[in-house]
Amino acid sequence: IGSEAIQVWSDILTAVPGSQLLLKYRSFSDPETRDYFSNRFAIHGIDHERISFLGLTPDKRRHLSAYNDVDIALDSFPYNGTTTTCDTLWMGVPVVTLNGGCHAGRVGVSLLRQVGLEELIAASADQYVTFAVALAGDTARLEQYRSTLRGIMGKSGLCDPESFMGELEGVFRDLWTQWCLAQGGRSR
Repeated sequence: IGSEAIQVWSDILTAVPGSQLLLKYRSFSDPETRDYFSNRFAIHGIDHERISFLGLTPDKRRHLSAYNDVDIALDSFPYNGTTTTCDTLWMGVPVVTLNGGCHAGRVGVSLLRQVGLEELIAASADQYVTFAVALAGDTARLEQYRSTLRGIMGKSGLCDPESFMGELEGVFRDLWTQWCLAQGGRSR
């Protein structure tokens, strides 16, 4: 979690009075790590009581149940979540992501596009804050996400390996054809 993410998340916490941030990662089982991150948020005026930490969860059931207490997920950057983002969406929690400059910073974009949530893909840090703050104030939209996201995800390419592979094979065929034609030959 880089300094820019801490700043942006602090801006969101400041703009949404009473909000709290839950940081979940196995390293947060360590008290020194929790203190380190609490202090990084305190630099931006965020009281340590507004930050909660969840370390390693013992099993998948307890991991997923933690999402019952989450309204909005803020994708990490510059390195986005992958499995965590999928788990989050599966549990009906919308994810705000920032479109980064490399693969690791665009995974969230790819996942959100697969489930049709382009409206949560921010092009800048300022837009990321705007999206998160607006979503925090829209309880009807949050309820809609909570009740529909699992079904939407289940019907998306993320949960349809046959369609995904068919599309991927088509891309490979097109690339092969282009390469063959560039070599002066014919494609098969």
